[in-house]
Amino acid sequence: MIYGKGGDGVSMLFTVPNERGSGASRPLHFALAVLRRPGEALRTLRPVGWSRRTVILLVMQAIDSSITLRPKRRMPDGTVWLTTEPDPSKPPPRPIPAAYDLARRLAARIGGTVQGSLFESVLGIPGSAHILGGAVIGSGPDDGVIDSRGHVFGYEQLLVCDGSAVPANLGVNPSLTIAALAEHTMSHVPPPASAAPPA
Repeated sequence: MIYGKGGDGVSMLFTVPNERGSGASRPLHFALAVLRRPGEALRTLRPVGWSRRTVILLVMQAIDSSITLRPKRRMPDGTVWLTTEPDPSKPPPRPIPAAYDLARRLAARIGGTVQGSLFESVLGIPGSAHILGGAVIGSGPDDGVIDSRGHVFGYEQLLVCDGSAVPANLGVNPSLTIAALAEHTMSHVPPPASAAPPA
């Protein structure tokens, strides 16, 4: 992905890459990475023209992992905030070594500087650039937009089958989750009368 002119603000989300450490030790390893590569650290602080000289690599993988959505807190108005929780038996890999390796090889070939997500480098939190939510699943129109079958409340023939039904950032590419939601929604749509099997 390449950002066009005017996208320099995105540079504030990137810094010196750090793959080491977890939990409380992650920020310490990030600080050590900055001290080992001060020149690179300074280059990441130059936002002017960043969007025109930067290529963002998207790395996807076929590793089977699971994330569960669970309630985090309930607001006074009844709104429920959700968070994600990795499945301990199939957690998503952190970091993705192939991504760092690819970025380093490409940077060496084109004379570039490798950068990493600020949240992943400092806190070990993966990021996702996919906009999700807006038409969340609820038990009724007071706490959601669609029901568990994808039907919009008050509009029985209107379905939502995209990322707007996903109520929280998954931290991974959501394409398979969106496909599963769409398949689930469509499984509740009866076939047209002309396509029904003979009695």
